[in-house]
Amino acid sequence: MDLEELLEGLIEGCLKQGASYASAKASSTRSLRIEVVDGRLHEVKWGTEEGVGVRAMVEGRWGFASANLSNGKP
Repeated sequence: MDLEELLEGLIEGCLKQGASYASAKASSTRSLRIEVVDGRLHEVKWGTEEGVGVRAMVEGRWGFASANLSNGKP
């Protein structure tokens, strides 16, 4: 399942459960950490964080949930 299908499924699930409105978003952040100790390169680390969030309105009230993704899966 790709990310677009996941977001569509989240929205469809909210609407099937009675939400009058639902939206879903995905985010991805890449980072680079370079550590220098005593003027020498000590460590280089790359990282990626991904997550999804969904909000829905049910009976006039808002609900929100989010999750980090690990290997592209919630």
